[in-house]
Amino acid sequence: MFGRFTNFLKRKSYVLPFVFFLCFRSFGTTGVFVITPKRIVAGTDRLSISLAKNGTFTKKGTATKIALLKGRFIVACIGLESFRGGPSPGRQVLLYDFPNWIKTIESQIAPDASTLQLATIIENESSKTFTETIPVETFMKNGTIKYADAWEKFLVQYVVAGFDSGVATVIEVNYEFDWERNRLIGPMRNIQLPRGNINTAVYSVGQHSEIEQIADPNTYGYKRMVVLAPIAFHKLLASQQTSRHEAIEATRALITVEAEIHPSKVGAGATIITLPDGGQGAVMEYQHSLTIPHAAKTKGKE
Repeated sequence: MFGRFTNFLKRKSYVLPFVFFLCFRSFGTTGVFVITPKRIVAGTDRLSISLAKNGTFTKKGTATKIALLKGRFIVACIGLESFRGGPSPGRQVLLYDFPNWIKTIESQIAPDASTLQLATIIENESSKTFTETIPVETFMKNGTIKYADAWEKFLVQYVVAGFDSGVATVIEVNYEFDWERNRLIGPMRNIQLPRGNINTAVYSVGQHSEIEQIADPNTYGYKRMVVLAPIAFHKLLASQQTSRHEAIEATRALITVEAEIHPSKVGAGATIITLPDGGQGAVMEYQHSLTIPHAAKTKGKE
């Protein structure tokens, strides 16, 4: 089946107070996981966006929003990817950065750890981060972080994926705002897979309004997928297993579709991770969308 298993992550703008200057990065991320019995291929776009003091988007750049841990697990970051804080722009300190933060998680993974155990580590460490390093609730209560367009619901979603005894597992660790009580709710665990007899599916998260409708032949996304990745796309629609190359092509194409429709939120190529059941994963960086072919820089072997 062409499973979506998605939660739409809404992010808008917010008001920056004078007394404490904050800089949040990455406000529109598309994450895609193509799951088959033998392989998980996952990717995110690379566009990172900062908010200016007046609440407008500025300073577009690139960022790594997905990581391969111990060659066995994939973790994607949807939402808050980087956080700087300080009394003024010139005195900001980097308090949180996903690529560096996730490395501290990797050091805690035991050789026989399961995907669920990794999700538990992420829950514990992220809870410390958002209460001690970045006291989100305190910022909400004292007005440093105010309700506005950027913070309607989610602060961040971590998506953890791996194979446990040959079974593909996908788990979300979510943090949501409760603006009525000025509270941060989380970590909340949401197990997406395993689910019933589903073993071939597409899971998307973050900015995925086009992907949600991708199975409809009348949509832009469907028509573009037929052009960008015809063989892989039709296999996914028919719940047929894809090859490694086909799954990579489909993942890149789905991210490309969102980037074409939402270029201010999604783009700058993609980071793709392939994870075979029982083998070592590999990471590939693509600087451009699928419509502009470029060779990938590959790290690791499958």
